[in-house]
Parts: sequence; C-alpha cells; structure tokens
Amino acid sequence: MDTLEMRCWDGHVLPGERINSPDPLFKCPACDKNLFIQETSGSLARDGGVRAKLDFWNYLKRVLPAAFFEERVSMGEGGTKLVDSTVNQGDAGERACFKDESQNPTRSYRDRAAALLVTHARILHCKEVFCASTGNMGASVSAYAARAGLVARIFSDRSIDIGKKAQIKTYGGVLFDSYPSMNDGMDDCLKHQMAEGGYQATAEFNPLSMLAQKSIAYEIVSDGFVPDEVYISIGNGGTLFSLWQGFDDLRASGAIPSTPRMIGASLSTEGPRISPLKESKYSQRDLMENAIKESGGDQITITEGEITGAISTLARAEGLFVEPATAAAYAALKKRANRESGLKRVVILTGTGLKAPSVIDALISKAPNSDLFVQTKMNLRLKILEQLQHAGPAGLHGYRIHASILEDIQCTKQAVYHHLKQMEEKNFVVVIARDEQGRTIYQLTEKGKEVLDLLSRLVDLF
Repeated sequence: MDTLEMRCWDGHVLPGERINSPDPLFKCPACDKNLFIQETSGSLARDGGVRAKLDFWNYLKRVLPAAFFEERVSMGEGGTKLVDSTVNQGDAGERACFKDESQNPTRSYRDRAAALLVTHARILHCKEVFCASTGNMGASVSAYAARAGLVARIFSDRSIDIGKKAQIKTYGGVLFDSYPSMNDGMDDCLKHQMAEGGYQATAEFNPLSMLAQKSIAYEIVSDGFVPDEVYISIGNGGTLFSLWQGFDDLRASGAIPSTPRMIGASLSTEGPRISPLKESKYSQRDLMENAIKESGGDQITITEGEITGAISTLARAEGLFVEPATAAAYAALKKRANRESGLKRVVILTGTGLKAPSVIDALISKAPNSDLFVQTKMNLRLKILEQLQHAGPAGLHGYRIHASILEDIQCTKQAVYHHLKQMEEKNFVVVIARDEQGRTIYQLTEKGKEVLDLLSRLVDLF
C-alpha cells in the first residue's frame, strides 16, 4: 500500500501496510492519539483530481491494491445523488443541496465503510467480523457480511433503535445489545475480537472507515458542486473529519480553491425524547475539532424542538424523510442560513427515518410536550414490551419496568403505567398477579410477542 500511510495529527507516520495487521491499530504508538489514513503526496493530482466522475469504487481504485477489487463485496454503494433544496435558495448564487446517503443499499452512509471493511476481511481470510455500533454501522456490516458469507457479531447498548435492531437481526447479524452503555459494548467487542480472531469492523477501531467516507466529498465536487459550508451531525467525530480530509485533499490538489467550512451539529442532552449521537471513550473528536478549526467551521448545539421542526420541514417541504441525527445537520443550516448570504451549502443526510420508528410517532403525536410522550409513544411501548419479553413467565411490575427503561429513556412512572393500561386493553399485556406490596404484575401475551416479532419484518421497507 505505497499510496497510503497512517498518521496522527501530531505528524507521526506509519507505513500503509500496517493496515493489514490482524490486531486493531487505531491509536498512534508514539502519542496515543487517533490514527487516520492519508494518501501519499500528489496521488490525487496525478490522477486528475475530480475532472472525471469519481464515485466510491473509482476513487478507491486510485489508492488501494488490486486485491480489494478482486475480492470486492459490493451492492452498489456510493454514487448517491445531490438533491437541490426547494426552500433554501437565494440570490447572488446562493444554493443549498442535500447529499442523500439514504440511497445506499441499507439506507445509510455507513454502507461505504462496510463495503470496504468486509472486502478487507475477505482479503485477510477472516470468517467473522466484529462491530460495536449504535445501529447504522451494525446494520451495514451485517448486510455486507451476509453477502460475503461471513458471520457478523454486533455489539450495542440497550438503547439501540428498534428499526436498526430489526435490520441487524434480519440480515443475520448476531446482536449483543444488553450493555448499559456503548463504552461497555465497545470494550467487549475489542476483547472478543482479540481473543477469538476475526476482523475488527468498528468504525472507531478501523481507520479504513474514514478512508471510505472521504469518497462523499469527492462525489459532491465531481458532481459540479463546490460548497462553502458542509453540515453534518456529529457523534464520535470521525465522519466530520473524514469529509474535511476529502475536501482538503481536493484543495491541496488544486481541484477546488479552498476547503469548505465544516459545521458540526450535536443534539442537546437536556431531557431529550430523541436519543442524541453519543460520544464514547473511544471518541475521534480530537480529529473532528482540528478539522473544524482548520476549516474555520463551527459546532452547533441543536435542541429537541429544532430537531422535530427540521424533520417536519425536510419531509413536508423537501420530500426527504430522515432520522433524527440527520435532522440535526439541517437544523444547524437553518440556524446559520441568515448569517451570510450568497453561499453554497451542502447538508449530509446520513440515513433514512425508516430506521427510527420513534420518529414517525414524534411527527404525528398530538401531544409532543406531554410526559406521556417522553421518547415518543411508539418507542416507549416497544421498550416496555421488550422488558416483559426478557422477564418471561414471571412477569414484571410497572415500577421495575420503569427503573429498567429509565437507563435508556427519560420518562415518568405515570407514563409507563399509562401505556401498560392501554396495552392491556389491546391484549398486548395481561395482569397475572399482585406482589406483597400490592403492585400489579404484567406478562407479555402471545399478541404482544407477535408485535415484537413483526419488527424484524419491517426491514422489507428499507
């Protein structure tokens, strides 16, 4: 891999062939900072920048060995369309576009990384891939592993979205989702992969994921759109950095005059009903913060109300149905739109709203600010049913259900009892006894089990 090298922000360099190490290599041995992959100087300029159409695999052909294409695992990822905004246009050349990554095979931008990582796993003759993920990456890895005939082991926390959970299981991924936090899940993912062998496909543990995501920047420019600002939601920070790196490579090659400002959007953690992207202890935010600083960009905190408004506007004015994280990026655009006129802006839509059923209910809810909708009715009820499924024939009382759910969702005991009562009327749950303190014990009915089983079939919509 003489066209690539591994670097940290402090400038320490490792040879590109270290990427093929069976052990995860994501921290610099010299300074313990996050590593990223950099093309060797001038490779983009030598290949003509983006004068020709440069989509996902065409971009990778310039920098990766032939083996990646002989063993390629692909479902047509990348090459997603730029969609012009219908409402965010103005005079003097002002223009806003959406890079719609929900057009990828599993309906998220993570398919780019999954395609490359599963291909790499096949090259290294691995039979299993390990991935810690809150949803999108886990679903993508499960799908591509299935196509490659590999086993996908996915580690997540208890708050994983129902839609993403259904995707992972339907693709045949082996899901471990009992962890109280993603830090625990990521620790276990590393431990099991190191002990059992196999390939590490966690985005934060494999710098190839950022190399894959750089292709988004190349595609935007090769479509003839050179943005002044790029808006994207942020979790652990690696995605924003990879986009900045792609645009900065284009600037260095002379393909574009300057690197666009990178605008990161994060969801406020003050009592959210919609779970924010969470930063783990394996965060790549050091890289992200450097990218924002280098580009003259900004990081904007978005409230839950702004998220809900952005979801609605995107759906009803643009015809785009997105998950909450993506809506945060659009909400950031709306916040900044009036600061400076005449700019070209692009919002990265990372995934479809069909992956997060709670969004649907959040939009149609008639009482969005009520305690009874703390997370949204749909998602809260599904969490209750899941708790009763785990309890089995012994059942659970409402107080215990509330205590368990509270680890993932901020809600009141009254909300839990309200939904239990309504689900009892619909025969999803049944009262089987009262304990010594007089608390009602609920059990999941066959109808309730069918509802949970039906979730796995929702993937047909994706």
